Amino acid sequence: MNIGVSIFFPNQSDWPRFLAMERGEEVPPRPKKADHEVWAENLKSARLAEELEFSSLWTIEHRVAPYAMTPNPVQLLSYWAGALKEIDLGSMVIVLPWHHPLRVAEELVVLDNLLAGSGRKVSIGVGRGAARREFNALGIDMNESRQRFNESVEIIKLALTNDRFSYDGKLYHFYNVELRPQPRDGHAILDRLYCAAGSPSTVPIAAAYGLKPLIIPQRPYTQYVNELEEWSESMIAAGYRPSRAKVSVWMYCAETEEDALEAARKHMTEFGVSSVANYELNSDHFKDIKGYEYYAGAATAFREAEARGSNLMAEGLLREHCWGTPEMCYQRIKEINEMLHTEEIVLQVHYGTMTPEQAEKSMRLFAKEVLPAARKLPTLEPLVHATPDVTTEAAR
Repeated sequence: MNIGVSIFFPNQSDWPRFLAMERGEEVPPRPKKADHEVWAENLKSARLAEELEFSSLWTIEHRVAPYAMTPNPVQLLSYWAGALKEIDLGSMVIVLPWHHPLRVAEELVVLDNLLAGSGRKVSIGVGRGAARREFNALGIDMNESRQRFNESVEIIKLALTNDRFSYDGKLYHFYNVELRPQPRDGHAILDRLYCAAGSPSTVPIAAAYGLKPLIIPQRPYTQYVNELEEWSESMIAAGYRPSRAKVSVWMYCAETEEDALEAARKHMTEFGVSSVANYELNSDHFKDIKGYEYYAGAATAFREAEARGSNLMAEGLLREHCWGTPEMCYQRIKEINEMLHTEEIVLQVHYGTMTPEQAEKSMRLFAKEVLPAARKLPTLEPLVHATPDVTTEAAR
């Protein structure tokens, strides 16, 4: 089984200043750590991922807040395509409603050309976003996110698999357009296209487009089993072969359980608090946004828990994810693989106010004591109720 690493460049310590400025309150001093220092530290973790022979290196897309400072994932992946030599690459995710779809197709082809002849692959996760302030900053109506996502996927598929294409949608219109540079193999790029389905309603839509599952967990892993089975069945119904999922997992590895618990509790809690702030889960605004009914319910649950003095996000991270001694980490990776039949597990290794020294120590210990055994875990068939019988052209 493959084990990758994701790097997302958070400046956790800047949240108090950021939120005070946003609310028009008295602003505390800037944090000691500047954004450029966060970037330098996280780039070091990225280089370490290749040195330690993790299978892949991923990043995400977020902007205008300290949560994650990666506004253009393809730009960063293009840098890694040249700066690193062996490790595969991935995005979790490119938020399609924030981009012109032709530009996305162009950038994917350029990235594919940068990796030509290297034997390296890039997996492209896409999604539709859920942070209101990010949509507002770009001047994009969040109510349109589903339509923008759907049309973008359709256009990207057309652009990558046709010499020329036309498209007449509600939001985007093209007539006799040619993508340049032309892809070496557009079908191969599409075969590595994944979707992060934050809400269950996205599953049949993504599967119908042939997008493979990318799990960035927002609830217990056990709740994704039925979702992945539905994903497989929907892919089969649309004429595609079902696919195993790539699954994101937060990780902290230490020599003792006590040290691991102390660090995991602190930094996973910090990340949980950051997530609540970034997605404004203490607000009821989702109820007024088309296509975000699932998030409205989740936000209500968060607010109710918060009133009881509980942080569901932080508690869920500590309960569900991978922390402990090397043996504990191996067992958790094994459990997740057996539960979800993963194609690859992608570890979040540097989060909260974790120092670069802490992140490096955890990564090195995991790579030395866990990675060799984890690589030997079996590759299981995709979760599915029925045996696929796919013969259509779409199943290429």
